[in-house]
Amino acid sequence: MKGNGTEDATPDRAAKLIALWATLHDTIVGAVEDGLGRRGLRNMLYQPLFEAGRKAAARDRPDATGIAEEIMQLERDFDLRGRVLERGRQRVVREVTECPWASVRPASCKVFAWWMEGFCQGLNPAFRYRLEQLMTEGAGTCVWSVSRQTEGPSPPSPKA
Repeated sequence: MKGNGTEDATPDRAAKLIALWATLHDTIVGAVEDGLGRRGLRNMLYQPLFEAGRKAAARDRPDATGIAEEIMQLERDFDLRGRVLERGRQRVVREVTECPWASVRPASCKVFAWWMEGFCQGLNPAFRYRLEQLMTEGAGTCVWSVSRQTEGPSPPSPKA
């Protein structure tokens, strides 16, 4: 809407906002991690972020493919790029090859994964989200998966 003092959203403006969000997020996570340590960060933020993610899931998804599509839409909104390595109703594995947040601290990615775990559970409680590999920890790409939970307790979430 030009003419009233606001500008239309552009890809450049979106990239600047994504970078700003990354800086703010990483600064906050870093301050908490520096002050409380990894365990303190997790104790403080895991449950609230998990619940926020669960509440953000607006609809049910029947399988891993549907859940992964919802997650990949969020990735597109934030300009993450990659490819699907495995696709099936029980499990989807995604490799992220380009990420505007590849330079943040690992804890910032893991904190976001806690929200994503809740989002996945909100879409279908029979499935779980798992962040398997991070560029911020030195890997060439990030890898995440959505898979049907097996009987018994869920494996623990990645530590901060």
